[in-house]
Amino acid sequence: MLVVSINGTLLSESSRRGLRPEKNEMPTKKISSRKKVPDEMRSEYDFSNARPNRFAKQFKGEGGGVLVLLAPDVAEVFDSSKKVNRFLRATLSAVKK
Repeated sequence: MLVVSINGTLLSESSRRGLRPEKNEMPTKKISSRKKVPDEMRSEYDFSNARPNRFAKQFKGEGGGVLVLLAPDVAEVFDSSKKVNRFLRATLSAVKK
């Protein structure tokens, strides 16, 4: 490809001429030669003392909730989630008015 100015002077010329060669089908990135990790649990992971989450049932499905951690002084006032929800609903309805 030649680039020529308006007065006819040669500005640049590509050293490559003709059509582009066909696309190289070889990949340019090296294929990773990582070893495959066996599909088993590592020895440092020990779940032998694990217990099922006793609260999981409450948070499944459409009726599930959000777990909120209350500060200790606030938690002393409420002894159940029903009381917390009742208070929050009353506060929300008062704010909306």
